[in-house]
Amino acid sequence: MENIGILFGGPSVEHDVSCVSAKGVIENIDKKLFKPIPLYQDREGNWYSASYSLSVLKGKKEKGEKKSFEYLIKKYKIKTAFPLIHGTFGEDGTLQGYLEALNVKYVGCGVKASAIGMDKEICKKIWEKDFLPVVPYFKVLKESYELDLEKIKDKIKFPVFVKPADSGSSVGITKVKKEEDLRKAIDEAFKITRKVLIEKAIEGREIEVSVLGGFSPEYISPPGEIVPSKEFYDYEDKYKLNKAGLLVPAPLLEDLVYKFKDLAKKAFEAIDGYGMARVDFFLENGKNIYINEINTIPGFTPISMYPKLLSLCGLSYKEVITNLIKLAKQRD
Repeated sequence: MENIGILFGGPSVEHDVSCVSAKGVIENIDKKLFKPIPLYQDREGNWYSASYSLSVLKGKKEKGEKKSFEYLIKKYKIKTAFPLIHGTFGEDGTLQGYLEALNVKYVGCGVKASAIGMDKEICKKIWEKDFLPVVPYFKVLKESYELDLEKIKDKIKFPVFVKPADSGSSVGITKVKKEEDLRKAIDEAFKITRKVLIEKAIEGREIEVSVLGGFSPEYISPPGEIVPSKEFYDYEDKYKLNKAGLLVPAPLLEDLVYKFKDLAKKAFEAIDGYGMARVDFFLENGKNIYINEINTIPGFTPISMYPKLLSLCGLSYKEVITNLIKLAKQRD
């Protein structure tokens, strides 16, 4: 039986989400094939032993001794890891590069695809060059805030969404309906990152597709639909209130199902994706499709769309995890 490092926590605003995802994977991993070794990273970047990490997941934090990541990898003889650290450090290519330096195989996208997927602006540029439909946007940088805003203020048509360019789980996103509220929303996003996107607010349906496989993915799920309980699908709706409706599969005409699956595959391949991703879309007026973003470490929480959609491909939660680990071990 092989030890699999389940990496969770991390310094990003999505720390708590990561812990819930890790708990889901540990509970559902095939324990006849793999022994899950939980390795927790706190918000300050410190790593802890498996026993302390398990106590974190059980909500009973004991006194833990900080250890180096390299020490823990060697101690538990981990040859393959399952990164579940969402957002900064875990999903942006940093952790993936660290694992490669330690000669550890890992689940999910590589360094390049992870970095691209995390930066919404760079991702959009790549998709645009491949003629894939993206939500119209403007970029504002913290260091050239006033100048950037001056250039685009007459082009902005409200309502818009203001969002950090490199964060996830809808953290730091604000819907802005009038000009006088724009600066406040941008300032809020700047608390998280130095690069902010101002996107056209698409009034339509929120559609998601799960991808699993190698560089040419084997599984592209039928689309699912998010029905937000509030005006848009924010952090609270995703992870705290649990009131958003999930339609699995989404009620869509067959030609639209084909288009969503085709675009998900193309979006994944365009960034050189590997292993897993969830591609998020908007459907406007029942016909216009826009790619919103790609999540290279999608949630594995009990309410997450990623495993739910793959069940439509005939894969159980356990089989999804097994497939991902096998893909990690196959990658050169």
